[in-house]
Parts: sequence; C-alpha cells; structure tokens
Amino acid sequence: MATLHKASKRPWGTITKPDSMGLGHQKVTAYEVEQTVNRLYYVPKAREAKYTRPNPKMNSSDIRKLIERLTSKSPEKITDSKRVPEGKLREIGILNSFAWKGYN
Repeated sequence: MATLHKASKRPWGTITKPDSMGLGHQKVTAYEVEQTVNRLYYVPKAREAKYTRPNPKMNSSDIRKLIERLTSKSPEKITDSKRVPEGKLREIGILNSFAWKGYN
C-alpha cells in the first residue's frame, strides 16, 4: 500500500486515484466496446411455456362425463366436507381447535 492520504487534510470533493490493486488499467478497442455494448443491449425474446396436456381437447359430452364422475359421490364420503364443523361447533369457531382444548 502506498502512502496513506488523510481525506480530512484535502479540500472537500477531492477525487483521488486509488492505490494500485494489482489489476492495472485495461484498454479496449472501439470494436471491442461496440461488441460489448451490442451484447449487453440485446434483450432476448420471451419464450413461451411449453406444456402438453394429456387431454388437450375434450368435447362437451366428455366434459359432462368427467364432471358427473367427480360429483357422483355422497357428501359423507368426501374428505373435505368434514373439515368445517357443523352445528354448535361451528358457532364456537377457533375454540374448537387443538390448542384451546388444553392438549398441549
């Protein structure tokens, strides 16, 4: 490291050349500058997502059959139908949770 210059001894706003860090200064030709600018200026076009659906085209009768098959089960057998409490438990709300029962 070269001589240490105190910034407080210089006028405000003085720009000093940094000490040599071993990298040196590099010079590039005008052609290299133009190549670099062109490479950094180029914005690639957005690519579309490619996804192939197993059943890309369904006619209205196929859609109707699919909906009928998915909704044919009784509400008691549907798992998500039991997640919401019914009756008086629904009015209690959060007090029906695990933490409020004192198990932890």
